[in-house]
Amino acid sequence: MRPSSRWNLTVAPGVLQTRVPAQYITTVDDPLATATYGQGYVFAPLDQTEISVEIRFNYTFRPGLTLETYAQPLVSAGKYEDPGQLTAPQTFDFAPFTGLPFDPDFNVRSLRGNAVLRWEWRPGSNLYVAWQHRRFGTIGAGDFDFGRDVGAVFTTPADNIFVVKASYWLNA
Repeated sequence: MRPSSRWNLTVAPGVLQTRVPAQYITTVDDPLATATYGQGYVFAPLDQTEISVEIRFNYTFRPGLTLETYAQPLVSAGKYEDPGQLTAPQTFDFAPFTGLPFDPDFNVRSLRGNAVLRWEWRPGSNLYVAWQHRRFGTIGAGDFDFGRDVGAVFTTPADNIFVVKASYWLNA
């Protein structure tokens, strides 16, 4: 959306729902797996749901003074089904596997954002003030719950970074 020459707004939502028939999980030592050289390669079907939105907002206060912002909240959940161990290289054959030492199911909640204010205070000389915001958290639920996961995006602990940069153009 660009209702005026001074500002524009872009909103790009994304929804992904996918099924991977055999997602790699881990490798375990297995002396009985002679076909795979003593290693057990564990795979499992994965159902994944992900939603995100990219938001960009740019504003020109006047020539030489601009603000550019970006934000991306993202929630992803993945649920694995019965794992299997690869029976032989270059095949898609799996034997049942029960010795998984962890639960690979996941829920990821993420929020990335930044803002940059640029001021050209004299020709060729600029001042930049930038802020970067990052939130990232995981749990091992595996199911997608819109209310729980989206709400957690905004309550996950955050990292904030502020940077100021100035440049000065010297006349020769």
